[in-house]
Amino acid sequence: MRIVLFSIVVFALSFNAFASYPQPAGLWQFNDSTNLTFATLGSNLIEYGSHSAVVGINANDGAVSDPLGSYYRCSHALAANGGGVYVNEWSVLMDIKVPASSIGHWASLYQTNMTNSNDGDCFVNASNRTIGVADTGYTRNAINSDTWYRIIISVDNGSFYRIYINGSPWTGATQAIDGRFALDPQILFFADDNGDDYTIICTNLAIWGQAITDAQALELGNAYNNIVIDANAHVGVNKLQNPSGENEMIGWELTDGNDWQATDRTDWHWPRTNNYYFTPGKSAHSEMSQTISLGYLASEIDNGIIAAIANGYIGGGDGDKGRIVVEYLNSSQQLLNSIDSGWIEGEDSEEWTNFFDSQFVLPAGTRFVKYRLLAERFSGTDCDAFFDDLSWEYVRVQPGNTASSTPSITGSASVSSGVSTAYTFVSTDTEAQDLSYQIDWGNEISDWSAFQASGTNHNISHTWFILGEYNVRARARDTNGAVSDWTLPYAITVTGDAAGLFLSQPFLQNPDKTAMTISWETDRPVNPTVDWGLTTSYGNNTKGLCITAGYNGSTPIYICKVRISGLSPDTTYHFRARNGSTLSTDRTFTTAPNEDKPFTFAVWGDSQMVARRLIGDTPHPEIPTAMFTDMAAMTDMAVSVGDVVDNSGYYIYTNAFRPYVCDILGRQKPVSIAFGNHDEPATSLIHKIVQNSGMRSFSFNYGNAHFTCIIYSDYVNGSLPLSWIQQDLSSDETQNATWRFLFIHVPPYCERWFDGDIQMQTYLVPLMNQYNVQMCFSGHTHEYERGMLNGTFYVISGVCSYLDIAESISEDWPFMTVGGAQNIPGLPEGGGLMHGWTEVGIDGTELNFKMHGYNLNGTYFGVLDTINFSLSDFNMDTNVNVLDLLEMADEWLFSGQSSKYDLFDRADKIINMKDLAQFANSWMFQGQF
Repeated sequence: MRIVLFSIVVFALSFNAFASYPQPAGLWQFNDSTNLTFATLGSNLIEYGSHSAVVGINANDGAVSDPLGSYYRCSHALAANGGGVYVNEWSVLMDIKVPASSIGHWASLYQTNMTNSNDGDCFVNASNRTIGVADTGYTRNAINSDTWYRIIISVDNGSFYRIYINGSPWTGATQAIDGRFALDPQILFFADDNGDDYTIICTNLAIWGQAITDAQALELGNAYNNIVIDANAHVGVNKLQNPSGENEMIGWELTDGNDWQATDRTDWHWPRTNNYYFTPGKSAHSEMSQTISLGYLASEIDNGIIAAIANGYIGGGDGDKGRIVVEYLNSSQQLLNSIDSGWIEGEDSEEWTNFFDSQFVLPAGTRFVKYRLLAERFSGTDCDAFFDDLSWEYVRVQPGNTASSTPSITGSASVSSGVSTAYTFVSTDTEAQDLSYQIDWGNEISDWSAFQASGTNHNISHTWFILGEYNVRARARDTNGAVSDWTLPYAITVTGDAAGLFLSQPFLQNPDKTAMTISWETDRPVNPTVDWGLTTSYGNNTKGLCITAGYNGSTPIYICKVRISGLSPDTTYHFRARNGSTLSTDRTFTTAPNEDKPFTFAVWGDSQMVARRLIGDTPHPEIPTAMFTDMAAMTDMAVSVGDVVDNSGYYIYTNAFRPYVCDILGRQKPVSIAFGNHDEPATSLIHKIVQNSGMRSFSFNYGNAHFTCIIYSDYVNGSLPLSWIQQDLSSDETQNATWRFLFIHVPPYCERWFDGDIQMQTYLVPLMNQYNVQMCFSGHTHEYERGMLNGTFYVISGVCSYLDIAESISEDWPFMTVGGAQNIPGLPEGGGLMHGWTEVGIDGTELNFKMHGYNLNGTYFGVLDTINFSLSDFNMDTNVNVLDLLEMADEWLFSGQSSKYDLFDRADKIINMKDLAQFANSWMFQGQF
């Protein structure tokens, strides 16, 4: 095994192996042939395809062979930087060799597109063996086959793009901030979408959240040079990635349950700090975990001088319970010891139950730590167990070295919101070692400070923006890695508030019978609240969260979300938003109706840019203005099938989403969004702005209908969340609903541009048939298409931006009868090529469907398509008559419980006289497809 050097302190001896280059955020060395995805530093890789262990640089060194069609997904945990909303300053190191069999073929090194749906972003060139891509250019020097090279790609978007081969630099074309070469929360290694990823052998992979310099690249040298890790830099540092859900589910391995999510829902629980927390959703029992590699601490662990500090917070409600288990594993990942919180019914509302275990000396032989979260539902349909502020860190407990004193804290105990306030911390070390400080400000925890002399003041200022009580704590770390205890809480009271500017209108989201979310964009951190009541006297006030949803350059983007609960069904309320000390005008919203109340909803898709004829044409803002105005006036709520933005840039959001979805539709009627591919990644601005009933795939009931929304990110990795879909569609909540609608961005069947998705046809369509889903709505293709197969209508309504006029017909499905290969009469472009949206009206067991069309100047064209449908029309011949009665009678006699014929009360699970009476009421109903 090739050695990685660690600069560590063992007892009082210093191992002199310091490097000038920074610590990698992630390092993968492929030395364990039974677990090729394991990380020396950072999170494990995720494998796609199949890889094989091979010999590395020498017989004792491990490597991996990445064949054609396979790749690794890396969750790097790098924070956005470089003045953008993505990671713009970063570096990747690869120790690789290209086998002779790959020479003459393209071999991808990395891919920035998380979905692997376009070309890779750096290749070994098939024709001349140089490295790069057209946008950056290619290196002057070529590589040879079967030869080890250390390749370093160093990126500072807006400044430079460099590739180093064995320390020798080449400078390519500078790339744009937040452009193609900015990183999403995940990067793919050796991936390409169309076969330009021939076999590469790799023995080291590393990633940094900064650009490696010429001098550092020279020091790193070639593949025969060891990579130095400063283990001391990791003392007292939380080794868990994404410990509080701020980056959705990135970093966590989901091993049980299919509804884990990170959420900002304050009606379930309040985050302990920041904006999000973890919840297992509707699963009866759930587990997720992270595994931490400690191989670089092997010597110190086996000498008994590494101790662990495990911490976490559990919230609860409704009798449900959570549990934290920390396992210490050997090199074969066999259990050596564990720490277990036991099952805890955590505190509810804004309070949390703390699990804390300190100074547990790691057993000799420990090489991995597995941090597990478990949840168990004991009542209800949701599992009300919540987790936040999770951490695992290590300290040194060396003989002869004593941790410093607990720091003292001085400074004002009463501060004003938005005002920077100075505090002083000081600790004394018995051995007079220099000290570093870490501060828990009550709303965030700082990184460790630079070292300074023992007993000298550590002066630092902090600003709180949100009103409330905060407990400040501090601790100190000496140069040998001993860490003091935290101080007792130092109470801070924050008063006053800022006068926020409404950058968007308050808009409605996540409708429910007893709750509603009101959101808006503001220009600064504020304390968001909403006054509400049955009249303009209001009488009630609910507080919410002000989250940092992203950045516009270096300027934070602030979104306020207030979740109001305790409401009555089908009731209109007055409200006004308080943007800090700034008041909005009076508005109203209406909660979701009971099952016996008629309602109407809108469906729209692919509004990612202002509407136009073709993608490069002049935009026509009058089209979305007219469409969203009509949606707000004619319906009770709206659902989008995704691609509501074209990318994660702030300009797109303010140009295509905010003026129409927020300021026209959302200010009057609530919206929900089944995100599409352009809305990715899951940590992007638009995902932070929108609050659905869940963060991933989600569902909700409205009136007598159930809405199942499948998020594109749950599909994009090549597999649908089938267990979640089946759990949702088979639930009593779904099956007791009269109507079942499913929303997914990519259509199962399509005629223009492509013929639909084979995976959905194979797996999703049978589930929809099994559980009697009546309509499936999609977008992705920018035209209107509609058909019906085996009792399910398939509707494509992706016509709110540009139209796919330039795309040809790829399939003529016999059951797709409107749009696509079948021209709608009167449309100038043919097919179903016209801007518009879909209106669906529900009245008991009857449905009225209209597709509305709009001209390029924004004027109303008319109704393009209609469906009038009754559930009593069992044989779907467009007439309710004696044939349907006979079919119902046959089922009644021989089974008596099929949900298709259970018209009146689906919860009773039986066909009876009430259902016959409901059928009789529909006898004269005439429908047409």
